[in-house]
Amino acid sequence: MDRIGVRDGSFRTAGIDLGATIKTPGLRFFSASLEKIAFGPGAGLVVGVSIGMASLRAALVDANGWVHHVHECEPAQDQLARDPPELLERIRSAVGAVLSEALTNDDLLVRKRLPFLGISVAWCVPMDRRKRPIGPALSSQMWHNDQGLDKRVATHLGIASERSHALADTHAAAIAFAFAQTRRSDHVKQRHPRLAIVLRLAGSVGGAIIGVEPPHVDQRLGPTSGFGRSILIGAGELAHMPLDRSTVQSYDEGRMPGLGELVAHRCSCTDASEPPDHLEAYTGAAAVAARIASDEPICTVVRRIVQDASDTTHRRAMEDLASLLGHALRGPVALINPAVIALTGTFAVPTVQKKLAAELSTARSLGDLPTIEFVSSSSNSPSTMDDRSASDKTTEQFTRARGAALVVLRQHAHRQLAVLVGQRAGATSQNVKALTSPLAAVPW
Repeated sequence: MDRIGVRDGSFRTAGIDLGATIKTPGLRFFSASLEKIAFGPGAGLVVGVSIGMASLRAALVDANGWVHHVHECEPAQDQLARDPPELLERIRSAVGAVLSEALTNDDLLVRKRLPFLGISVAWCVPMDRRKRPIGPALSSQMWHNDQGLDKRVATHLGIASERSHALADTHAAAIAFAFAQTRRSDHVKQRHPRLAIVLRLAGSVGGAIIGVEPPHVDQRLGPTSGFGRSILIGAGELAHMPLDRSTVQSYDEGRMPGLGELVAHRCSCTDASEPPDHLEAYTGAAAVAARIASDEPICTVVRRIVQDASDTTHRRAMEDLASLLGHALRGPVALINPAVIALTGTFAVPTVQKKLAAELSTARSLGDLPTIEFVSSSSNSPSTMDDRSASDKTTEQFTRARGAALVVLRQHAHRQLAVLVGQRAGATSQNVKALTSPLAAVPW
């Protein structure tokens, strides 16, 4: 307060406008003992949604990255093959369940309204710059007209188009990773940008690159997080990198009894009956599950593989996945020299992490090898702001939903810090009110 020249009274008034007061556990605007500032719900709440080949999850997230309410739909093996009304209704159901709970949570209401910024959906399908799906991942021809996925969601849910957002799930995972990195205690010691390759390993395979920026020392605010300035370079086509069949065979040699042959299965770039020799065709969930039990539902087999990693057959299947992934990553790692490779998705497990690190270590490299990490921790961490026990809901399952929400929240809140505090004493309350007053109540 002394640094930015804001009077005590206006600062407290701003906290009220943000819905963040001392008597609101976990949402305190300031804490004298910890000298920390947290966003209140008035800074905005976003429902992030993640859509996989079978999964659909939603989470309500605030500007601190804290997850307050979540909902997971029953898995639907064929959901990407469904017509738009069916899949959009699943999204509506998940979002409605989350918002219904939030409307009964007094800690999230500001002047008896929910400060709802909108919905941000992370899709596991490629899309162009107008958010239109491309390729056969959404197989119904009804998806392939001139309308973007963000507009479709807005129309079906009856919300304003500017409150609906769509992005690739690897983009969402990359944003979640950057946020987690810039919330670490050692972030204040970071001096240079750190490049990270973020990989999603699940039904499909995706990759993105993000530059995690160091803290910025503002003349008025002092050190501020590098999250708002971190740069998402984009999602590449790692999934469709061709693999030489002789390379695949070399990794398949000496396979264990009971473990099927490494064979190319479905790939999201084509609906052809004979998929190309792409990385995703050999390492996606369909290919991994077929090696264990080709006659059972993919979701059931994959769940068994991941949950029972002590089984030698299961472990070998995941190690082969990691070996092929490491082979495909040798070129990108040599080119951009990332500091970190971050994993997310169903197959983001220690077995894959260890084997991938071993595979990359065999490649000749003049630079330092990247560390292999997971995108998110299991900590929801509002307890760092007060003494209550946090309900831990930011598990790996909701990483991409959380990241999708943070894409909107960093634009609305994190990049608006200078505006929030104002340029003169007394401006803080006025600017907070200006940012939050347009927020409407939930339309259902």
